[in-house]
Amino acid sequence: MDPLLSIIVPTKNRYYTLKFLAEYFYQIPSQQIELVIQDNSEKGSEQVDFMQFLKALSDNRIRYFYSNENLSVIENSDLAVLNARGEYISFIGDDDIFSKYIIEFAAYLKKQSIDAALPVKASYSWPDVHYRVYKNRMQGQLTETKVSGKTETVNIESVLRKVLKTGGTEIFNLPRLYHGIVKHDILRKVYAKSGSFFPGPSPDMANAIALCKFVKTYIIVDLPYIVSGHSSSSTGGQGAAGRHIGEIKDIKHLPGNTAEIWTFGVPFYWSGNTIYAESVLQSVRRMTMENELVSFNYNYLYATCLVYDRGYKHKITGTIKQSKGRISDISYLKIYYYCCAIWTKRIVFHLKNNILPLLKKFLKLKNDRIFQQDTIADVAYLNDALIEQYLKRV
Repeated sequence: MDPLLSIIVPTKNRYYTLKFLAEYFYQIPSQQIELVIQDNSEKGSEQVDFMQFLKALSDNRIRYFYSNENLSVIENSDLAVLNARGEYISFIGDDDIFSKYIIEFAAYLKKQSIDAALPVKASYSWPDVHYRVYKNRMQGQLTETKVSGKTETVNIESVLRKVLKTGGTEIFNLPRLYHGIVKHDILRKVYAKSGSFFPGPSPDMANAIALCKFVKTYIIVDLPYIVSGHSSSSTGGQGAAGRHIGEIKDIKHLPGNTAEIWTFGVPFYWSGNTIYAESVLQSVRRMTMENELVSFNYNYLYATCLVYDRGYKHKITGTIKQSKGRISDISYLKIYYYCCAIWTKRIVFHLKNNILPLLKKFLKLKNDRIFQQDTIADVAYLNDALIEQYLKRV
């Protein structure tokens, strides 16, 4: 009998973080869940050791698949979904963790005939993360939201418009497989339409845009069924350290044709902003949703790049010059206005989410949203306890 839920984990050369996830999964007794590990690591002693580790666990719910081909992150992620058997699927990173209560939530989704759901996630900074601005002061911290447990039905078209109006630079509350939960049947429709579950170079954004075509019932739940982990080798950890940027040719996990099919008007370098925007545009085209492109705001994209990717200013300004006259509505005045708005938003965010917690810590004031945890295993059990406390109250 196939499981209700598959947790898929595409991974490469990150066995240290992956072991914590597998050990936590092993402690869950439910037979309604499986863990699909799609490993594209280099062959060597670490891979052999991990195989022996899984053999010692002897858990047939942990399904391990290995390929030593040179795969892109998209190809490896596609294989993970293809190997999943669950009625619902959730995609997490190897340095993330989930709550055992996610199984009960998946059962709720099935009962209510819901296509996709997005849990409000918590965040954990692994002890090895070094922040560019805050150095080591946020290492080993779990940040939980003040949860309400409420579910909210989301208007997908409204969120999609918001993503397009901000130049594809933020994913907002789009339905998604990465850190979300999606019905397997819906994912099969995306694959049949585009040849991939992730029709663009960034798996999370490409999949989120594609799902907009087929998802009919979608909710957000204010409970942290997934904890987003940031370790030194992850994309989140690289972003924290200021290393989430580079030349397209140097980013080995991108699809091989990324440079060849890069969209005119998107600055040609790799960062969170450019790869998100490119993924939006590619996914829209591959899902034949071109009517949505009229809402894509290049001015906001350029402003975001100028604020966050200042080391590539020459490429950004060059792209703006080339685009003016060829893409409608490119305006230096609008770009300047958006730059001011984005800087303001950035400052407020850091004050609220980073400076204020650090100030409270310095003044030894209690912060009921931040917990110091040595490992993500500790995070998992604490997160489960916090969710359990809420579930007992309702």
